[in-house]
Amino acid sequence: MNKEYLDFIDECKNKNYENVITQKHHIIPKHMGGDNLDSNLIELSLDDHYTAHILLSECYDGKYKQENLASAIMIKGYLDNLDLIIEYQKTLNGTGNPNYGKKWDDEKRNEASKRVKKYWSIDSNKRKIQKPKSDSSKMGKYDKNGSSNPFYGKNHSDESKSKMSESRRGSKPSNTLYIEIDGIIYYGLSEASKATGIKPTTIWHRIKSKNDKYKDYQSHPKIKAPLSN
Repeated sequence: MNKEYLDFIDECKNKNYENVITQKHHIIPKHMGGDNLDSNLIELSLDDHYTAHILLSECYDGKYKQENLASAIMIKGYLDNLDLIIEYQKTLNGTGNPNYGKKWDDEKRNEASKRVKKYWSIDSNKRKIQKPKSDSSKMGKYDKNGSSNPFYGKNHSDESKSKMSESRRGSKPSNTLYIEIDGIIYYGLSEASKATGIKPTTIWHRIKSKNDKYKDYQSHPKIKAPLSN
């Protein structure tokens, strides 16, 4: 465990989580040999619990990195941070995969199939991947899928495709945050990470931190300023 993680835990001990949903966090996680004693437990908000496991994942490689990333993903939600999912999936390649070199027999395959079918038989789980209903003034409040979509069965001409492609060229998502580090503006966490050599998760933790030494780490939803190269 590095100093940044331990400093973060000390910082959280002084926070007031009144009227905020909290979870118990094992300072030394159970999968790393931690116990359930009060001295090893701390109440954290969901965001801080997520950050704690991200910081822990950056302290280690292999199994411990993988397990802390998995914990962070479960806390934050599978669809909330695509970069984190990709990073976690990379740890499962080759010997990092717990099933590396093993073969499942028919019994194990059937058991896994039953678990998956049981999970997706629950309505609340199905709703997690269902697309929300459209609230567009043009489309109205109905689903855009299949024959309900006014464009169903139609195709864009090559000319239309070319025009749409040209209009989008060079554009970036409108919801990307501008990241400011030491007075330099970057377009999103990815650009800031490449320019500084700091992991996106670490940059985000420093932006959210109340520690004065990270006061020059900021995020802006919209800003008009020259971007870094």
